[in-house]
Amino acid sequence: LYEQAQAEAVGVLDPRTAIERASALRAEGRRVEALAFAERAIDMAPHNIYARNALAGALRALGRLSEAELNARQSLKIDASPRNTPARVVLASILADQGSPEALNEAYALCAGALDHQP
Repeated sequence: LYEQAQAEAVGVLDPRTAIERASALRAEGRRVEALAFAERAIDMAPHNIYARNALAGALRALGRLSEAELNARQSLKIDASPRNTPARVVLASILADQGSPEALNEAYALCAGALDHQP
């Protein structure tokens, strides 16, 4: 299934299309396919925060939490501004999934910070 989705994703020439497809597939519960499209987006635009966030979400959906956390943190390194609230939210979700007290404290701080930046 992954190989088939990966072959389809290679035909996508625009990172935005790959990101949108990854998000749609994840929403449909097609997590493995979503991963292939999110990886394609990263191949085309490794410094795109939306691609990083899509990859973090796809990895989280597959239970690959350490890889998901790494990508969410990379997104925040690329852009730590308030407009990157999605990275804070996905990172907080990943940390909450990990469940350690330290992770939960960081997740709370990320959510509080994200709320501070919303109108």
